Amino acid sequence: MQLFWPCRSSRFTKRKKNETLDDRQRALESLARTITTSAEQISIAAGGLHEIAELAQKKSPARGETPPPVAGQDCGIPGAAGQRQRAEKEELEKEVAALRTTESERLDSISDKIFKASTEWAKLEITAQKRLTAAADTLAKTQAEAVALDAKLAATLAALESKLVALEAAAKNISARP
Repeated sequence: MQLFWPCRSSRFTKRKKNETLDDRQRALESLARTITTSAEQISIAAGGLHEIAELAQKKSPARGETPPPVAGQDCGIPGAAGQRQRAEKEELEKEVAALRTTESERLDSISDKIFKASTEWAKLEITAQKRLTAAADTLAKTQAEAVALDAKLAATLAALESKLVALEAAAKNISARP
């Protein structure tokens, strides 16, 4: 007799739900690692921007070491050397501006990734919580049904037992007649 076949099915379903929840948990952990990595990249990029700013500050004439050149002025350095210095300074300023733009774009990209990852993580967490609640509800319902079936089975067995006793008594009565 296979009276408890539905229990096997519910165990299988429960196992499958547990596997699904484990998969979700692993996905959440992976997402957390991605966010941590992104945060580290942002920190590194911010450090790079800080270094660039320091280098720009060191190279900048605004520190008071030399006055900024006036248009047409040769910065006190005569001829080609002054022009080379101005050209070099302009090139460095362009390079710093390009680096700042690149780093800003990189930071924007990383922050977008973090935002998307955190949004995805929140959605996964909500979904996992809903499924966990549904699984708990299903488990409670299944347990209640099992208790009801157990009580019904006990009542049926008791009724069968009383009928068996009555049949045995009737059989003795019939065999005792002459």
